[in-house]
Amino acid sequence: MAGRRLKDNGFNPALAYALLTALFLLFSCYLFDKTIGAPYIYLLVSLLLTGKLSEERRNEWLKYCFKKPDYRRIRITENTLVAFPFLLFLCIRGFFLPALLLGFFSVLLALLSLKTTLHFTLPTPFDKRPFEFSIGFRNTFFLFPVIFLLTAISIIAGNFNLGVFSLLMVFLVVMTYFTKPDPDYYVWVYNLSPGRFLWVKVRMALVLSSFVGLPVVVALGIRFSSEVRLLLLLLLLGYAYLTGMVLGKYASYPDRLSLPKSILFGLCLAFPVGLLVLIPVFYKQSVARLKIILRR
Repeated sequence: MAGRRLKDNGFNPALAYALLTALFLLFSCYLFDKTIGAPYIYLLVSLLLTGKLSEERRNEWLKYCFKKPDYRRIRITENTLVAFPFLLFLCIRGFFLPALLLGFFSVLLALLSLKTTLHFTLPTPFDKRPFEFSIGFRNTFFLFPVIFLLTAISIIAGNFNLGVFSLLMVFLVVMTYFTKPDPDYYVWVYNLSPGRFLWVKVRMALVLSSFVGLPVVVALGIRFSSEVRLLLLLLLLGYAYLTGMVLGKYASYPDRLSLPKSILFGLCLAFPVGLLVLIPVFYKQSVARLKIILRR
């Protein structure tokens, strides 16, 4: 499916996979050279990626399409494929215990059923509007204790780079809340102009992301007082990426963010200055898309 999607967007799958492999290796080498907490970060990133494969609707669809033994094999294969690059690099670097834990939990998460007979609604620090945060938080709540733990380890060990990564992970997790397009009604109900609608969405995203981002910044700022300016710069950069993600969500509306736009946004992760161009472009495209529904 990934290969067909790449071909439909005019990309050579082999070239795309080679580029992704090169980026993964560059990221991994940089991470392990800069921080002693790299194995823990690897576990967190892998958990985040495999968690995307564990969405309830997606797995219900797989169960409907396949028999139980086939379903289990598919889920184990999916999780193993996602975890394998991380596991292999951990072994190359000699971190065999984290590699073993990663392999174990990847298979375990594919086999376990997290559904329960109890009807319990996980409370969130967010209101039901915007729905992205209330739904997204319930799907990723288990990542925030890990992020805050990394922040604590950073403060105790005096490792500023690990603290920076925990801050960046906050925004990476929050950005996943805006990967799916809204139903038409969820947009139409606002009864606003396209520009006003986008402003409301961006403002709420920035405010609510601060609930989980600012505690990390404050804690790191107290411990690393000489790095306060850099922390504030990183916080603003996180806000800029989140703004680009929100606008990108509607730049292809009602479809998902197209692959070329996803690649451009991914390049901006490495070259933040590109956001100065990409954000205005996404804004114009979003306004044009939303005029179909928001006729004001």
